[in-house]
Amino acid sequence: MRYGLRAPFAQERLSRRDDGQVVYRLRRPWPHAQGATHLILEPHDFLRRLAALVSFPYSHQVRRHGVFANHSRWRRRLPPPPARDPQDRELAPASSTQQQPEAASPPDPSRPSPQPRRRVPWAQLLRRVLAVDALSCPQRLKQCIRFS
Repeated sequence: MRYGLRAPFAQERLSRRDDGQVVYRLRRPWPHAQGATHLILEPHDFLRRLAALVSFPYSHQVRRHGVFANHSRWRRRLPPPPARDPQDRELAPASSTQQQPEAASPPDPSRPSPQPRRRVPWAQLLRRVLAVDALSCPQRLKQCIRFS
């Protein structure tokens, strides 16, 4: 929880000049060793840059680009992910040329059983992602039932 409560900048490096401008001292010179060591911004510009770091509510925090994007044409060329343990390699699906064993081995009591994925209802997903309550009706309930 502490990480979530962190400010997006170090407050010790933030100060205000006598003329009202905001000064932010950079941790190291940017973009190279002889680069700028301080950012000097108007208060409005500082707030605008700070607000750009805040994401919209219920939006995805991780964006994937390149090969890892959802509809990348090169995604199928990626190798399969490695198995987590040696026992996972035994449980990996066999190729079409291999024969499946007839009897399954008993489950290993030392390994925890995989938890089933919890299904999230579509209305809750819409509310989470788009902030839309799909189950609420803008009119009275009688009118909604009449049209359905």
